[in-house]
Amino acid sequence: MMKRAAITALAFLIALPSIYWLLGEAAVMFEMTSTGAKSRAELADDFGLGIIGLFIVAPATVIGAVITASFLWWKMRPRRRG
Repeated sequence: MMKRAAITALAFLIALPSIYWLLGEAAVMFEMTSTGAKSRAELADDFGLGIIGLFIVAPATVIGAVITASFLWWKMRPRRRG
């Protein structure tokens, strides 16, 4: 049981920054397309990117990491014999 909990916690800690990075990149690409910006430097004054980061990327990151950890917890359950 400890091994299962440790691996699940490790998966959560690995998934958290990974999913945050992926969703952050997707948000930047979305904003660049929406505003017509040609580089990331042009997004420096864009308030919408901060709102997307705070209200969409951050919660979705936690939800995604929890789903990842839950999936691993489920897959590592003890197998029944019989």
